[in-house]
Amino acid sequence: MALRSSSASLVNSPSGPKSGYLTTATVRDATDWDSIVAKFRLPDLTRHGLHHTGAT
Repeated sequence: MALRSSSASLVNSPSGPKSGYLTTATVRDATDWDSIVAKFRLPDLTRHGLHHTGAT
């Protein structure tokens, strides 16, 4: 099995509308996640948790 360098793994990563890499931080910033969580007063709410509720 060949090891890939960290830069090679980014080649297959999805990119955003400005050709930047999609990361947890960029998605959080693009969706204004922190202010949404504050507005609803749900500090423990996570996007990953919503993924699980959508799967049920």
